Amino acid sequence: MSYYPLQLPETLLKEIQRLAQENQVSIEQWLLSAVTEKIEAHKVVQLMQSYAEKADYKRVLMQSLMGETPKTALHRF
Repeated sequence: MSYYPLQLPETLLKEIQRLAQENQVSIEQWLLSAVTEKIEAHKVVQLMQSYAEKADYKRVLMQSLMGETPKTALHRF
């Protein structure tokens, strides 16, 4: 693992300490978990954006209007 010194506002550090204690983990463990969650959430947003860029909304709308299930039109995702 790498080491990175981190300066935090006192109020934020106190909140992190409280949450770490509440979850019965060290501050380091809590911060690692929080950063990991943020990275994974960002990856999900990027994935959804890439799906949206590839989506063929006109085709889905037309199939829906023609009585076909839109799910079929989106099945490739």
